[in-house]
Amino acid sequence: MGYNKELNQLIQTLNQQEIKSIYKQLKGKTFMTKLFKIYVEQTPPDINKIKKVNNYAVHQNSLKHEILEYLSAYLGNMESIVNPLINKVNVLVDRRIYKEATKLLNSAKAKCAYYEHFARLLTINNLEIMTDNNGYQEKESQLSKLISERQYYIQQLDIETKFIKLFNLLIQDNLNNSQVCRSQVKIQHVQKILIEIEAIYEQYKKKEIELGGFNQMHLYKNLLQLSTKLGHFKKSVEVAKKVLMVFNKFPFLIEVSANAYQNTLIAIVARAALIADTTSFNFGKSKIEELTKQTFRQKTYIRTFYPIAKINYAINSIATNKEITSILNEMIEDYPKIKEHLGRKMVFEYPLRIAKTYLFLGEYNKAEHWLDTAKNAFVKDIEDDVYSAFYLYQLVVYYGQGMYELLPNKVESIQKHLQRTNNIYQVEKCLLKFFKNTDWKDTKQVKNLSTLQENLHKIIGNNPYEKSYWQWHFNQRKSYCRI
Repeated sequence: MGYNKELNQLIQTLNQQEIKSIYKQLKGKTFMTKLFKIYVEQTPPDINKIKKVNNYAVHQNSLKHEILEYLSAYLGNMESIVNPLINKVNVLVDRRIYKEATKLLNSAKAKCAYYEHFARLLTINNLEIMTDNNGYQEKESQLSKLISERQYYIQQLDIETKFIKLFNLLIQDNLNNSQVCRSQVKIQHVQKILIEIEAIYEQYKKKEIELGGFNQMHLYKNLLQLSTKLGHFKKSVEVAKKVLMVFNKFPFLIEVSANAYQNTLIAIVARAALIADTTSFNFGKSKIEELTKQTFRQKTYIRTFYPIAKINYAINSIATNKEITSILNEMIEDYPKIKEHLGRKMVFEYPLRIAKTYLFLGEYNKAEHWLDTAKNAFVKDIEDDVYSAFYLYQLVVYYGQGMYELLPNKVESIQKHLQRTNNIYQVEKCLLKFFKNTDWKDTKQVKNLSTLQENLHKIIGNNPYEKSYWQWHFNQRKSYCRI
């Protein structure tokens, strides 16, 4: 019997603060503390170390339940703190002890205000108005102030509801991923949502209503997704930095939205890499290096996306092949260690990114190996542009290996695949036409890529969405056309 996979998965989700708190909770429970330390230090955990713990199978299950109990109590912490206080306030109000009731309300209010629990703050506000009305003889009335606060809470809830509704719309229409749009229908949809978000912001800006931390985060997160979908990578970097400023301004957001924080850092380096923005890339890189001291889950996430960003940056900033190969070797060495922790789509995309880099380096046999690895992890619901890139890479491999006689059949097969999914855009048409119409028996035509390069650069130059696709999947360096 080995390690407990469910326990390992649960521990990966913990942030640094949660780990510290669980260590405190396990004080005096020696065997569970030992097991917890083994799981935190390494994943998968060292089975030999686990087996040295007495009755380890039983203690692993006990540890899992201990963590779940802590997390459920932690998540419900606001309710468990505020509800008893409110119950006490009701008792005190019924007995007309308004001064003590006000003290308890202030305590609950401070806690809820810090975490921006506006719905709970409305409940507290109702009780404050009640104590104010009934206890006016003991203190000066605060009714006008309380009514003003109530209006603020309602406004923030209204904004939050609108932003969440729009973000849910992105998820519903599968527009919440980081891939670029080329379908006119999707582009128009994204632009429409973008207009709605900006209208909401302008509406409250005119009223001089400052957005709370959560609402600012919702605003810029939505703008970050949408600007990426439209291929506005420079704007994406600027918006991601604004998200980071919100996290710095409202520290509680890092505590309750740790994943959003690290996603923002990855967004900065990933988009900056695509446009070779050295300043922004190094800025994001320094922040990411601070995060590597945190939990394994954060490390795994960073180990998944950061190397891809580093390779894109190296290619677009004209690094040497030796430098690119060095980063690539790190990715390949790390792949077996993080494979089981990758999301279902990333299990496909991670080897695909390795294959793409080998294509850039002109090492077609290695590229073919990693394309096969990606194919074995193929999932049906990957994004359109990733789907088409996978098939186009296959054509480039055949071409690079000199397997010209196989290309016509391969082109026909791939064309059918892409047509079936309505996934043939200008770049695909250009490449498929080249591979399909070239006379492979004529060695001059095989070697002459100038026409293809001219056509591709024309498409990329005239269509910003095709340019974004090319940047994302084929990089900017012109020599990449040397397929």
